[in-house]
Amino acid sequence: MSHWQKIRDAANALRSEICAANNLNENKLFQAQQFLERSAEYLELEFIPEHPDSVNLSGALAVLEDDCVYFNNHLKKWYKTFCIAHEVGHHSLHHRSVHCTQNEIQDFEGEGDSNSATEKIVGYGAGDRREREANLFALELLLPCAVLRRTFLEENLNARQISDVTQMPIEVVAGQLARALLVPNAETETTETRTEKLELNASQKRAAQTTKCPTLVYAGPGTGKTQTLTTRINHLIEKGIEPKRILALTFSNKAAEEMRERIGRINETAAAQMPVMTFHAYGLDILRAFWVEAELDPRSNLLDKIDALLHLEKNLNHLQLEHYQSLVEPTQNLAAILGAISRAKDELCSPEDYRILGEKMLTEAKLTDNEEITLKAEKVLETARVYEFYQKYLDEEKLLDFGDLVYRAVRLLKENESVKTEVRARYDAILVDEFQDVNRACGVLLKEIAGNGKGLWTVGDLRQSIYRWRGASPANIELFGVDFPDAETVSLETNYRSRSEVVDLFAHFANKMKTANDESFNGWEAFRGAAGTENLSAVKVEIAESLNAEAANVAANIEKYHAQGLQYKDCAVICRTHAQLDKFAKVLSEKGIPVFYLGELFERDEVRDLLALLDLKVSAGGHSLIRVAQFSEYRIPLDDTRKIIAAQKENKQTFSEVVGQEEFFNLLSDEGKPGAGKLLKHLTSISNDVSAWSFLANYLFAESEYLKFYFASDDVNNQSKRLAIYQFLRLAQSTEARFAVGEVAPIMGLLNYVKKLAHFNEDKNYAQIPAEAENLDAVRLLTVHSAKGLEFPAVFLPYLGAGKIPSNKKGQICPNPDGMITGETDFHESEEECLFFVAMSRARDFLHLSRADKYGETVSKESKFLTALAELLPEPTQISSVETAIADTALVETYPSQRFYSTDLDRYLRCGRDYFYTNVLGLKSIGDKSIYLKFHSCVYDTLRSMQSMKQIERIELNEQTALARLDEFWQAAEVDAHAYASIYKERAEEIIRRMCRKIENLVAPNEITRPSYEVKLANGTVHVQLDAVEIVEAAGEKTAVIRKYKTGKSPKKPSTDDVDILMTVAVRDEFPEATPLLQKIYLSDDRVQEIPISAKVIANRLKIYEAAIDGINKRKFEPAPSDNNCAYCPHFFVCPSGDQKA
Repeated sequence: MSHWQKIRDAANALRSEICAANNLNENKLFQAQQFLERSAEYLELEFIPEHPDSVNLSGALAVLEDDCVYFNNHLKKWYKTFCIAHEVGHHSLHHRSVHCTQNEIQDFEGEGDSNSATEKIVGYGAGDRREREANLFALELLLPCAVLRRTFLEENLNARQISDVTQMPIEVVAGQLARALLVPNAETETTETRTEKLELNASQKRAAQTTKCPTLVYAGPGTGKTQTLTTRINHLIEKGIEPKRILALTFSNKAAEEMRERIGRINETAAAQMPVMTFHAYGLDILRAFWVEAELDPRSNLLDKIDALLHLEKNLNHLQLEHYQSLVEPTQNLAAILGAISRAKDELCSPEDYRILGEKMLTEAKLTDNEEITLKAEKVLETARVYEFYQKYLDEEKLLDFGDLVYRAVRLLKENESVKTEVRARYDAILVDEFQDVNRACGVLLKEIAGNGKGLWTVGDLRQSIYRWRGASPANIELFGVDFPDAETVSLETNYRSRSEVVDLFAHFANKMKTANDESFNGWEAFRGAAGTENLSAVKVEIAESLNAEAANVAANIEKYHAQGLQYKDCAVICRTHAQLDKFAKVLSEKGIPVFYLGELFERDEVRDLLALLDLKVSAGGHSLIRVAQFSEYRIPLDDTRKIIAAQKENKQTFSEVVGQEEFFNLLSDEGKPGAGKLLKHLTSISNDVSAWSFLANYLFAESEYLKFYFASDDVNNQSKRLAIYQFLRLAQSTEARFAVGEVAPIMGLLNYVKKLAHFNEDKNYAQIPAEAENLDAVRLLTVHSAKGLEFPAVFLPYLGAGKIPSNKKGQICPNPDGMITGETDFHESEEECLFFVAMSRARDFLHLSRADKYGETVSKESKFLTALAELLPEPTQISSVETAIADTALVETYPSQRFYSTDLDRYLRCGRDYFYTNVLGLKSIGDKSIYLKFHSCVYDTLRSMQSMKQIERIELNEQTALARLDEFWQAAEVDAHAYASIYKERAEEIIRRMCRKIENLVAPNEITRPSYEVKLANGTVHVQLDAVEIVEAAGEKTAVIRKYKTGKSPKKPSTDDVDILMTVAVRDEFPEATPLLQKIYLSDDRVQEIPISAKVIANRLKIYEAAIDGINKRKFEPAPSDNNCAYCPHFFVCPSGDQKA
């Protein structure tokens, strides 16, 4: 049971006592103020109203002193009630006097842990935690979840009616209702560890009771690390150290919460008093305690990643990017730059240090005349400029980003001896968990607060270091003996989790790993012994014909285990990526196996429903109606839907403005009017100026029947959908204040924010699973990172093909400066080994290792990690596909040959769903083409004009004339209205100036500009347009030069797009006497790349276009999710809904 559920239980226990003492039915809701008056009598508390300027309040909203609660009597009635209930929470939970300001009494989310992206990672200190506990207690006391659920589902009272009964705002009621209705009931089962409570073995006792600190404990998987750690804490307390003087630090907020809960199981007093937090939360505590010395404000705000990116976007014109400037998407590389800055802070590298390292690199590169290193150095210096600009903004505004919390705390301790002395004096013992997962800055912070290490006890395992990609530093463990010269090391020697066959396997792999390659390592003793059965061998290797066969085999094995007594939740499928998990989730669900997997939150159907609904309320685009019209309570026919969308676009009006006109409404069909009218009522029941949370609270819990479908059954699928809705509602609720004031309406602000989260992959922070959901009996689908720290009786590791794991190494967009990172710099291979090691070691009883011979059309060899285990692995089982394709020529459909534009087929190849929305349903974007396309057109039109002026009009061309012509095209295209117009204008003028100096090369007397040709394929004809083509004759040979102008810079390696092959074939057919030659001209760096194309490449690429035409004919419009494209697609909130048969 989670800590926060215990707070809820405490509130409900008090409520039950008050009801019993007053002869009240505890299953009923009460008017909140009246119930608090009964609480005062029962608790013998006195509630005393005060003027806001009262000395008793001293600026607070409410104060608890002994048996008195003083409160600001000038607050709104409901808020006054909540403030008093908050103090009742302090009285019941903390038994201490408190002064609570608005900062402390403002969380109505109905959840203890924060839903802020930054705070989810950082965590919070003891003071903030107490206030959250009091807030949660107050909510549950006044609006108990169990009673709300019964009232809503059984008495059919909606949120508005409940609000009338309790006299609490509908949004506050809805927040509790969301928890009550959408999260599994915590009473069904408590979440306890499976690990048996055993006597400590010799190595654990040596670690837990050592007096030779500093100590580093090597704790391999399943070796009883947690039991050893909690025993260590008890040992310290028994030796006379007060719990409040024992500091426990860990890598993540989740890990800190788990540590606190496990300490609480053996010593609740210690858990309540001990400071247990992340390194970043501890850094924040230091900075807030010594804010004057740190040159900050008392409560300097935390800047999350999205806000940081938005600041850089807003100032993009000032950043003067060169290497990182993308004309297609100007902000494309900002996240990578911000990541490089964060990495610098992980290594305690200041903006000045970063620049100096870059300058050193550049000097050395020029001495050796190395172009590659020169480019790398220039990129480092460009990052350094952005780093300096960004850090100056943080310092001037007294803001902190995630990296600052440790970086600035270390700087403060290093520069201020008195602060360091005071901090060191606070604790007699420091414990660190998961030491392998923290960055080098955390390691230095530990050294600063621990001094010589007396009292320091750390635990970690380099083989489980799977977070190096975000800064985790193996150097902390590798240099532990350097940082703390008198350090002792202890290794935990017994694995209590897994069968010996599994232990032997990952121990064998451990011996071969680059990380922690210790010649003295002899593996772990398996406490549980061998599996002891031939029918159910502990380790299996399976090779399938295809991905579908591999997934079907996993499903069959799960069903076999289920039939033999395992629960579904005892089985886990662990993959490298979410994209891999999606495929297995689909197959398992199709075979009726319950699956618990939320995946990417914003890609779930039920979340897209709510996003589309919000978009429809405020947007004039109308696209989202395609999705909302299909809601079960509306069912607006497609013809009516398209009619409404067309009217929205034509008039640039919202759905409500269009359908609200009686004349237009009467044009709808009889079948469409009821649904359209009901939707109109729902959308207009609350104004457009409210927050997304307020609108959704009213829509879901007071107005519509949307949630009704998800309560039709309590199967795992529906519970997963309800959880996803809950997570999205928490996002809307927690960000409400963020969009209260801004340039756009609050709902539009949230929609834009969601797109940013999706684009930068930050949505994962909003998809963390409540502890209560862990008891759902369903197969777990997990990435290796999310499986860390968990264990399951049966574990399936599929996708073990070459290139899948270890994954192919990706190049760095922003290279780190040489000399910045302590220890290893090329960690890809090591981290991939650690991922595989962690994945294998999750298995208790059964481990299935599988791969397919082919993934899609690609033949796949086995992963080299499997090869490394070959001598211990059993003979693989070959799995054949159970699906047989039957060819029946009588059923083969033929389609009439059609004419397509190459641009449309390219759209289909990028994403079939985009083609469906754009080309089939006609959902074109409002407004003109993107600024990049406008820029490209202006440059290209100017270029053509320059050629015409020189060749036809015989006008003497100079730079001034060319730039004037550019400006004419620029003004006509209205480019200056865009925020980044100056960036594009500067680049356009640069290109035109360069072209002026080379105008003779641009004038080809026989060149044909903008020609259009058609290519006949087996199943259709494709129209393709070229930039230019010229027939050149030399030595009696004719060449058809196909010129393709590109406004960007040339790539290192020439490459071809699919459309290049169409152009080549078109020219070949049009000019059979000439040999085609593709010539790409890059206007930003004056480079020309000539690309020969073989007959084999042509044949293969034409098949791609034929397959696209075949897919369109067969109405196959599958979405193609992409991190780079989806968030900015005009159909983002709609996809993948819609009637494909339209």
